[in-house]
Amino acid sequence: MKSFYFLILLLLCNLSGLFSQVTKPEKINNEVDLLQTKKLNISIGLGASSIGFPMYYSNVSFQYKKNIYAVRYVKSKEVLKESLVLFSHAEPFEEIAEYGLTYGFEQRIANRIFIQMEGGVGYINGILRGNYISTKSTLFGDIKDYERIRVSSFSLLLNGTVFYKINKSFSLGSMNTINFNKHEILLSSSIVLKYCLNINKQSFKEVENP
Repeated sequence: MKSFYFLILLLLCNLSGLFSQVTKPEKINNEVDLLQTKKLNISIGLGASSIGFPMYYSNVSFQYKKNIYAVRYVKSKEVLKESLVLFSHAEPFEEIAEYGLTYGFEQRIANRIFIQMEGGVGYINGILRGNYISTKSTLFGDIKDYERIRVSSFSLLLNGTVFYKINKSFSLGSMNTINFNKHEILLSSSIVLKYCLNINKQSFKEVENP
């Protein structure tokens, strides 16, 4: 699958960078600090997918204890979509928008490190290439024309993220997603920044152990 090896390389770079930050972690003894009863999370991310680069990711979730209920939006495009169009490439450029609802859980696996697993349903729409039509030669390269296929489909989502908790409000993570739909299995990998808002009645200091 196109971009597969690039995604694997990106994932390895993400994980190596993530775990390098925890070589000398600040010790956190209070799990209530890290897993508040009720939280509102807002996440944004940038990465690549099997469609191409860039991929933009956004997510709003409500977390009750370890349970996470989320709404997500993802936009994937092919690189060079808006520039360098005279160089060799294929047309039309592919792009997919994804809307999803997921449920999952968060589990602490080490000091400041959490794994988040989610599954759910989604809807995709966009443009994919179909059968090859012809090749046009230009001064700067060849342009291969393909059928333009407009796609729309319901989908199933599987999502996994490893987060490093920077402080009580911010976490940095490496996220990987598989989207199953009737047109094409979509893979993606991205760096995600998550902001957490504690919405408990008690303050952060009040729930902290003496």
